[in-house]
Amino acid sequence: MAARGLPSTPGRRLTAIEQSPLGVTARFSDGTEATGDVLIGCDGVGSFTRRWIDPDAPEPRFTGLLSIGGFARLPGLAPTPGVQRMIFGARGFFGYLVRTDGTVYWFANPNWSGVDPDRVRRMPTDQWLTELRELHAQDPFPVPQILAAADEVGAYPIYDLPHVPHWHRGRVVAVGDAVHATSPNAGQGASLALEDAVTLARCLRDRPSHPPAFDEYVRLRRPRAEEVVKYSRALGRRKAPGGSRLAVGLRDLMLPLVLRNATRDARNNHLYNHPVNWDGALSGA
Repeated sequence: MAARGLPSTPGRRLTAIEQSPLGVTARFSDGTEATGDVLIGCDGVGSFTRRWIDPDAPEPRFTGLLSIGGFARLPGLAPTPGVQRMIFGARGFFGYLVRTDGTVYWFANPNWSGVDPDRVRRMPTDQWLTELRELHAQDPFPVPQILAAADEVGAYPIYDLPHVPHWHRGRVVAVGDAVHATSPNAGQGASLALEDAVTLARCLRDRPSHPPAFDEYVRLRRPRAEEVVKYSRALGRRKAPGGSRLAVGLRDLMLPLVLRNATRDARNNHLYNHPVNWDGALSGA
């Protein structure tokens, strides 16, 4: 951003939005403010902007999965340059990669369905490691060994937003996770945000003013975003069989067949190969 002449100030929290016929002002917790023609809120799943646009906007929905991760060092574990290993464990999903210096980055997605997600923030590191080591004790090498070597973790519940009725009001519009937060299972969260940014820029470029530009942006983006959120949530259900031996057995029986056919299955290609034509003008422009 700096190379483009765009200032960036980390650490400020948005606390108020005020708009007039001439512009919109964002006020921050440190007493500073910024004014412009429009305000674009890309402030994540806990978006202040979304709630300003619509005070009755839906709250994020807990997916039932957690994201827990950290670092470890396991002597003798070979680096995995350009590769991240994924393991469908007996009681949870686990992934890791090994950097060239031997540092292991790992993550786990345990099933937390039916449990208060706020407990995640209150649990100490030692308790998380104890639970994870038990959860993955029967998984193949090197999963138990990585967890045995881990000494710190970060944990948070995974939320999504399947449908947000209003993406804009007046001069204010929201993009990315602020209006269509998706679980990470499909790996499309950052992609959706980038697509939003380019599409919104096209709409502001090709429409005469911000009201029709915002309407066109929502028309173009909502169907795809909501489809990805739904698809990603369905993938998450496969990660956490909930401890059922039958569910685990069926998953492990079907997974090799699914993977063998994956390269020929084009049903979901549109979710991963989505073109945004920046050079082409919008229809009717």
